[in-house]
Amino acid sequence: MPLRPIRTAAEHQRAHAELERLMARNPQPGSPEADRMEVLALLIEKYEGEHFSLGAPDPASAIRFRMDQLGLRPRDLAALIGSRSKVSEILSGQRSLSLRMIRALHRSLGIPAEILLAEPGAPATPPSTQAGPKNHYERLLRRSTTRTSTLVREGSKRAPRRPRSPEPPHPAIHLRSSRKTNNAALAAWTRRVLARARAHPGRRSPKPPDHTRVTPSLLRELVALSPQPRGPLLARDLLRRRGIPLILEPAPPRTWLDGALLRDGDTLVVALTLRRDRVDRFWLTLLHELAHASLHLRLRPPLHAFLDDLDSAAADLLEIEADVVVRTAIVPPSASSLLSRCHDAPSTRAVAETLGIHPALLAARIQEDRHNYRILRGLLAGPSVRRMLALK
Repeated sequence: MPLRPIRTAAEHQRAHAELERLMARNPQPGSPEADRMEVLALLIEKYEGEHFSLGAPDPASAIRFRMDQLGLRPRDLAALIGSRSKVSEILSGQRSLSLRMIRALHRSLGIPAEILLAEPGAPATPPSTQAGPKNHYERLLRRSTTRTSTLVREGSKRAPRRPRSPEPPHPAIHLRSSRKTNNAALAAWTRRVLARARAHPGRRSPKPPDHTRVTPSLLRELVALSPQPRGPLLARDLLRRRGIPLILEPAPPRTWLDGALLRDGDTLVVALTLRRDRVDRFWLTLLHELAHASLHLRLRPPLHAFLDDLDSAAADLLEIEADVVVRTAIVPPSASSLLSRCHDAPSTRAVAETLGIHPALLAARIQEDRHNYRILRGLLAGPSVRRMLALK
């Protein structure tokens, strides 16, 4: 398509499709394709800044959406909120959340605290000034609300459960995936990663024990590296100094892996596939695996591997806890008020600079908060991490 201002919803969708195609090809910096990708991203940002609002959903809508994702019923929330009657009042917007409820919902379901603190009944998104593609979050929310209200009314059917995770290849392995995974390929990939880690120059026997080496301060230190042009390289060097090899190994077919945290004796190994070769996905996957290291290495019985498809909605409590740690590392609770300033790409860049993080990382956090993965996508375009780290 010729490069020209985007004026209609159809042109916006076509521009997105072409941007995704170009991003998948990872053009060389300075090439005509790379220049076209950059201009397309700017045109998309301009259109979305004029036509899409980043308003947050109200608490009841956010809770219903998360219930639908996890296959929860209203009675499942009674332990978090206090009673079935309170759950009904919260979901209908008749009761405000208490601080105890907010803490419980944030900790257990991973709903952003700033959304739960909003006044009930506030509109999720102000009406757009021009018709455009339906907000992805609103479509899912409408489906979720319909399901919940029908179940409450009929009282005899169960809510659709989330997809059952495939059986992991070994009981000591925690697998996050909602797809039928090739366990043989997964096991072979894991063996190859461990073999490469054993020959890694950063490997050493850690003292003190490994779980004390991954702390919130380490995650914040890594996030602070993200805006630097050589951020992924610096992150690999930092982990090497901590005795944690960072192994880059492409995912085999039918595994859909983004990354893994593996234990090899007393050594931690973080492995990334760069299945989606984007700056935001590199940092999100790296932080997610390290969050498992900070939270879940002392479980009993012990787990020796966490294997993650971050696109999967089949997230249990361990995955939700890791996701919450990552969100906090990207934007600390003390700075969460800055998110309200992110109205478009330029303002999001400005807030990212204030926070000292890569704008793609902040854009990914906002997409998750708003449950809308169409917004700010132009900020996700960037250099190939695969090429930067020389992964063939």
